[in-house]
Amino acid sequence: MTSPKTISTGPANGPWTMLGPGSLVKGDLLFSGDVILHGRLEGTLFTDGGVLVAPGAAVDGGIHARRVIVAGICRGSLEATEQVVIRSGALVQADVETEALLVEDGARFFGHRRSPLEGPGAGIRVTPYLEAAAGNA
Repeated sequence: MTSPKTISTGPANGPWTMLGPGSLVKGDLLFSGDVILHGRLEGTLFTDGGVLVAPGAAVDGGIHARRVIVAGICRGSLEATEQVVIRSGALVQADVETEALLVEDGARFFGHRRSPLEGPGAGIRVTPYLEAAAGNA
C-alpha cells in the first residue's frame, strides 16, 4: 500500500482519503487533505492537499489540488498550485495548469501545459524527472 507521506504536501500526519481498488465514483468530490485513488473516478476531484492516481486507477474528468502525482490514467484537466508529476507508465490526456510539470521517462503525456502566472503557453518547460532529480534541469 502506498503511504500517504509519499504525496503529503501538508503535515505528515494530516488527513487523507483513499478510493479503493474496484471502486467507481461518478460525480464531483470535495476533500480536505491528501487523496489516494486506486479505483476509477468519472467526475472532478477538488482538494486542498495532494492527489495520487495509483497504477491501475483512472480519472475521466478533472483534478484540482495542491500537488498531483499520476501513475495511472488521467483524461480531462489537471490543475495543481504546486506541481504535477507524471510517472513512468502513466497516461495523461489532459490540459495541465501548474507551476512545475515533471514527466518521467516512459510516461505518456498528450495535452497542453500552462502556468497560471505566465499566461497560456508562455514559458512551457517539461522536465524529465530523472534530470530534475539529478539537478540537471
